[in-house]
Amino acid sequence: MSDTNNNRPVTYAMRWDPNTLRPDQVMTDIDARWRNQRGFHYAVVLGDVEHPEVVLDIDWRKQLLITYFLDEFSRLRLKYQFQKIDDESLFMTTSTLFMYQGSAHAPADSAYLVDQWQYLPTGRGHRELWEDGKGLTEVDFDEADIALCWEPTPTFGAWTSISRMDRTQPLWTPPPPRR
Repeated sequence: MSDTNNNRPVTYAMRWDPNTLRPDQVMTDIDARWRNQRGFHYAVVLGDVEHPEVVLDIDWRKQLLITYFLDEFSRLRLKYQFQKIDDESLFMTTSTLFMYQGSAHAPADSAYLVDQWQYLPTGRGHRELWEDGKGLTEVDFDEADIALCWEPTPTFGAWTSISRMDRTQPLWTPPPPRR
């Protein structure tokens, strides 16, 4: 367990199952660190394992980190998908909000609203809004403020920044490209 994550319990697992919303094959932090160093897939569960607050699904071989935020009913509330640009920086390529009716546990495909934003480092993007009873609305855009999409690549055990839900203020600026 690590103490750099707002004093939340930290559990590591081989993977996170987004359908069951449960960790699969819990492992020690030593095993997770080994997997991280070699780029192997693993998951980080922040908070109580039965009702986690945040889950990180990390696969450095695919240059991918997904942050899942769960609500008080253990439903998927928000999902950020990051692409590793280099050893220092990640770029949020997708942000997806899920909204549900009622207060019971429910799978993500039962959401009455799914609002997904996709971004490119160029500022171009695409939005898909699906509302129950209204269908799908799609919009392309050319000039998104991508300053909020950049994130430092986390070092193992330092999950506070990548696990923050509020991304209304840029906390980090990527270094200039190397020449």
